[in-house]
Amino acid sequence: MKKPVIIIALLAIAFGGCKIDTAGLPGAANSNASLLLGKWFIKLQATVGTAFGFPVSDNETDFTSQDFYMFNKDGSVNISQLTSGNGVSNGFYSYDSKGQTLTLTDPTGQASTVNVTKLTTDSLVYTLSVSVPALQTQQLVSMHFARK
Repeated sequence: MKKPVIIIALLAIAFGGCKIDTAGLPGAANSNASLLLGKWFIKLQATVGTAFGFPVSDNETDFTSQDFYMFNKDGSVNISQLTSGNGVSNGFYSYDSKGQTLTLTDPTGQASTVNVTKLTTDSLVYTLSVSVPALQTQQLVSMHFARK
């Protein structure tokens, strides 16, 4: 069973960011940002921390081929999380390969920045810190993706 706070964290990052970093386009010097382009399937969501003051440590792996992020060359992103019931969302993204940050922005302009800890031809991992002091919630969410 998915915890409500995990879903809140996913919703916070479920929308893509502004425009593509032109330094990340194929042919750009010293950049692996072009590796981000294409479809990435969600394989693991690891969460550690507290929720409502209680310790949380959870690994979600029940994702299907309907759960993916599609990073497009024009800076748009399509996010499908049908297995968890979050549906499909569209937005924009930008990737800073030097700072290893990925910014996802929804169509209303609300942005979330995540730290990319791994980006290769077949593996993408990013982390997001979620803090909601009023709910005594502090979590580190790590999302793991693969091409297949």
